[in-house]
Amino acid sequence: MTYGAETWSLTVGLLERLKVTQRAMERAMLGVSLRDRIRNTEIRRRTKVTDIAGKICKLKWQWAGHIARRTDNRWGRKVLEWRPRTGRRSVGRPPTRWTDDIVHERTHTGEKPYVCEECGAGFHRKSSYLTHMPLHLPEKTVQCDECPAMFKSVTLMHIHKSNSHRRRQRAMNNVNNIWIK
Repeated sequence: MTYGAETWSLTVGLLERLKVTQRAMERAMLGVSLRDRIRNTEIRRRTKVTDIAGKICKLKWQWAGHIARRTDNRWGRKVLEWRPRTGRRSVGRPPTRWTDDIVHERTHTGEKPYVCEECGAGFHRKSSYLTHMPLHLPEKTVQCDECPAMFKSVTLMHIHKSNSHRRRQRAMNNVNNIWIK
């Protein structure tokens, strides 16, 4: 049932379907029906089968370690880091990738592999680390489009614009709406 599971990108729906299937198999092993109304914990105790969610998580981490230790230029790492270049993005949320599961697991384990050398702050994602790094730059290099204010990062400039300029724009629109009525 877990053949190739280390390469799956798990969604909540898929994981739930796997758990339901495992419970159905365990009931079949014991010859028990749903009508018998025996709790899942009791069935699990009788069969002594490990939970499929934990098993798949363990397999994924083993595979991740295997790929990370490789030093040759085989296709495994290339497939993990591949991003399709189709031109336009499709509408809606992007599909879950295998690496998204691994990064998400970091949030539960508390692992923060990206550490800032300046202040010691840790980050789960490389993108968060890269967003943080300009804060330590000595000079401000990004200028606001609407005023002379300067910032160390584009993110800080966007925060400034949403707090200062957009709030003023909304206030002006409210004043204009009052005068029009």
